[in-house]
Amino acid sequence: MEADRLTSIHEAWHDRLQFTTIYGLLIQVLWAMGDASGDDRWSLQADALLDGAIRTHEEFASWMTELLAGPARASLRTGYPLYAGHADRARQRIALSGSDYVLAHAINAVYRTAMQPAMVAAAVGGPSPRRLEQMTAAAFPRTARPDHRLRVLSSQLRRHGWGDALASVSGGLHTIQDYADQADDAWEHVSRCFYERCVTLLRQAGCETLPYEGQLAYADALHERAVGTIGSSIRLVPASASTEGSQSDADVVLRAVEAERLKLRTPLPATMLGPDTAPAVLISGRGDAKHLFVAIRPTARVRTQYILDRPLTSPGRFVALVRSSQRTDGPRTVAVLDVTDRPVAELTAAGVPVLTSISMSALADDSVRSRWAALLSVGASTVLVDVSPTRHLRLWLSTPNHLLRYAIVRYQAADRIVVAVVWQLSTPSGARSRLHIAITTPTYAAALEVWLDSHPDLRACAVRDDSLADQHETLLTTTIGHLLAEEPYFDFQAGADG
Repeated sequence: MEADRLTSIHEAWHDRLQFTTIYGLLIQVLWAMGDASGDDRWSLQADALLDGAIRTHEEFASWMTELLAGPARASLRTGYPLYAGHADRARQRIALSGSDYVLAHAINAVYRTAMQPAMVAAAVGGPSPRRLEQMTAAAFPRTARPDHRLRVLSSQLRRHGWGDALASVSGGLHTIQDYADQADDAWEHVSRCFYERCVTLLRQAGCETLPYEGQLAYADALHERAVGTIGSSIRLVPASASTEGSQSDADVVLRAVEAERLKLRTPLPATMLGPDTAPAVLISGRGDAKHLFVAIRPTARVRTQYILDRPLTSPGRFVALVRSSQRTDGPRTVAVLDVTDRPVAELTAAGVPVLTSISMSALADDSVRSRWAALLSVGASTVLVDVSPTRHLRLWLSTPNHLLRYAIVRYQAADRIVVAVVWQLSTPSGARSRLHIAITTPTYAAALEVWLDSHPDLRACAVRDDSLADQHETLLTTTIGHLLAEEPYFDFQAGADG
């Protein structure tokens, strides 16, 4: 139901606040360090910092979710009274009545400034920067803690009001659609005026605050410090609070969610079969469902996804593997055969259908696409989305009369719910693309739908049609079964692997 979908968007608004503020970026970095290093101490440090911003986060995300709920707002409040309580407190804090347009600017300003303590920025990149392990909740005074700053700002607004910020609002702007459709420079002017009013009020109360986009100046320093501390790369995606050209709030939220990694398990033990092994040894399935499954992936990704009992020998950027998994009483293992340099005929000679899953990053390579063309028919191959879906969907749908059909299918994997977003592009001539499969969280799938709906040009040519999955049930069921069993993580960052 619509209200359930909006609860996923609620989580995306948390990301929006995280990625556009210095306090949020510090938490994100510590979490990323914990994921990359396997050291829970970093994650626990991040959790403790987040404890000082729980009220700030929940009130912001609850109010913004209601703002976009439209007709579903009543059912959202009824079904999730805790969210309703947070949203009501947000309205009370801003000490302002008026249109959704005005309130949206005020809410953004109040909750972003609460999360922009200058003291945290000084700890990251000031004259005497602290080590990351010293940036703990206990190390920062309460004037740097978002929930305390939120209480201070609420009190200041009740006493002194919004001052000249209200004069920045043009007449006739009332709805959230006005908020979305306003020209970028005008929108940013109003947003900055409300933000600066909050900065002034916080400063008067002894809570120094970064300027409007102040967090961006410290992102590189945070990233470099983290990499230098744990000795491995992390993923950090700071976001601008501005509309950034054609970007809406939905764009920024989706960008934050799109940077996440869906991790189902640790790297899988993999048995590399010798170069003289016949592909038929790795036939999967039974009876009429027998098949060979070929995965074409970036070589760098394969090295991080498996614990290989012998190194890969293919020197290129992409590798083709016949894969088959099995699970006994111990952990799941995967048997793989490197067929990167083998003739296609050796695969088809196995006497069973060959199903191919090629990653989107590999499909973009002309030589890979040409090399495996015989295995990449629409009916026997799929594309695993491992680079930004939104960027490519925009490009594809910018061509007149292109139509996108997509389906959203839930699966159980590694004791959690995951979602396969499946789409296919068609043209007026009747040509159809291969099925694209994005393995995501339910939050991402919900955010993607909101993103498509928030852009009229995309909404006009993108149709959710879950019968798409039914029409290709055999291909999808087999392929997604292999994906969920044989790949420990999924994300859209293959282009950053090098």
